[in-house]
Amino acid sequence: KLNRFALLDEKGSIKKSFISDHCYINGKVENSIIFPGVDIEEGAVVIDSIILPFVKIGPGARIINSIIDESTVVDEDRYNAGINCRIGNEEKFMKNNDFPAMLSSSITLIGKNNYIKENGIIGAACFIASEKAEQYFKDRSRLNDGESVL
Repeated sequence: KLNRFALLDEKGSIKKSFISDHCYINGKVENSIIFPGVDIEEGAVVIDSIILPFVKIGPGARIINSIIDESTVVDEDRYNAGINCRIGNEEKFMKNNDFPAMLSSSITLIGKNNYIKENGIIGAACFIASEKAEQYFKDRSRLNDGESVL
């Protein structure tokens, strides 16, 4: 994976973004920063976000106004942002309930090595600590605006 240049596939589009080497883009990326080793699958949308190394964005996922920390466990069969999941939104000036002073601009933060299941929904100004999403979403499908998983 580290031996390739950034690859923009036939259905991929990039606008006003920084894309590192070793990425695969087959979705839409706007106003974002994409780190090395990131895969963005067909139909996925990443807007106003930062995606750190080796994160896999599943087909049809939508990530807006979010930061997704790196994936240090490389698993070719799993997506950090699952198929058709929704992370963040376009709401402005929302605050996180647990960290209102630090998360006050509607930015959603997803910690390291998290996997959001297919069709999972995470609102604006949310925070998920490292390696906590899988357990939280085991019997749930939604994290509402301003909530945290610690």
